[in-house]
Amino acid sequence: MKKSIVHLINFRNHEKKEKKKKKKDKEKLKKPAKDISALIDELAYVNENENIRKSKKFLDEMYILSQE
Repeated sequence: MKKSIVHLINFRNHEKKEKKKKKKDKEKLKKPAKDISALIDELAYVNENENIRKSKKFLDEMYILSQE
């Protein structure tokens, strides 16, 4: 008898967890996906000084290549 009660409790807890997981998944699907350009902008300003340095280096290299 005790085993069946424990089994029933475990089963209900499992069902609750599954419902919660499904609800979270639905909420994730409802959130609009970020636009790729918005993601690029966001990443560009995460470490602004480092990215500016890299951009300058890239542009310098492009200029040198165009001069050759």
